[in-house]
Amino acid sequence: MRKLSRNCGGMVNCSFLHALKPMASASNPAAAEELSRILNTAPPLDPQAYRGDVRLTTRFSHGAVCGQVLPMNEHVVMTYYGASQLYTWRDGRRHSNGVKRPGMLTLIPRGHEAHWEVAGNVEVSHVYLSDAQLQSCAATLGSDLPDLQFEDRISFDDPVASRLIQVLAQEAENPLEHSRLFADQAIELLCLHLVRSHVAAGMRAVRDMLPGLQPWQLRRLRDYVHERLDQDLQLDELAAVVGLSRFHFCVAFKRAAGQSPYAWIVHLRMEKARELLAVRRLSICQVALEVGYQTPSAFASAFRRTQGMTPSAFRAVVRPA
Repeated sequence: MRKLSRNCGGMVNCSFLHALKPMASASNPAAAEELSRILNTAPPLDPQAYRGDVRLTTRFSHGAVCGQVLPMNEHVVMTYYGASQLYTWRDGRRHSNGVKRPGMLTLIPRGHEAHWEVAGNVEVSHVYLSDAQLQSCAATLGSDLPDLQFEDRISFDDPVASRLIQVLAQEAENPLEHSRLFADQAIELLCLHLVRSHVAAGMRAVRDMLPGLQPWQLRRLRDYVHERLDQDLQLDELAAVVGLSRFHFCVAFKRAAGQSPYAWIVHLRMEKARELLAVRRLSICQVALEVGYQTPSAFASAFRRTQGMTPSAFRAVVRPA
């Protein structure tokens, strides 16, 4: 593979690399801070931090890279878009050359240091996962599981994680109604997938461990949600209703109901909306507010997507209740 050192622009001497050892401390920089330095551009962060201090970026571009990435306080997961680019990576023990292609994934564990060279412009989006968030996800899968220990993985294929990161970047760029609930679930799925697929030895036990919700738990949830369809419901409060951690709740709910909590709540909102539209006492704007949508356009979009017609068209054809 051809040398990429001409892209360094004097940043570092790319022909000389020290042995770099994984390390982690409270003094390590935040991922966004360190990547701003090495990329020479600030990753465009979603202004809100999610549970466990998880941070998202929108899709963005940066130029060629040649330098030493210092240990960071978060795990960094990124996916690629746009043109393919050559890369070289070394951490003193290992060396990798290859091509970054659209849809590929890179995982940089918390506290790891390495030297990077990337040719040309790169289009990416990032997720910064706190170690506490990932350890919390793992803890819900079994008390005897060891602490997570990720390995650096560079430009590899993982369609599931890549698609989840793309979805999160879209939510960060253009948040829609109930975006927080949707993003929280996507983050939980990403954490579960990473725990199952990309940690060092010791996590093979993650399979068929969590039971689904019991019928009484589903009934309690339905009653709780029905009374609050006009509110922006959060995963934490739904999990608390049935006495589970948020991570356990997401897995157990999907196993019992065959769909995500987000999709289930949308179904309940549309069920109530059809009932209110048939009664005809409320305007469409009022119906939207009653089922948790702050604007008629957001309600109309969700209704058309799930029911195959607009609220106005439904009201025109349905027999008055």
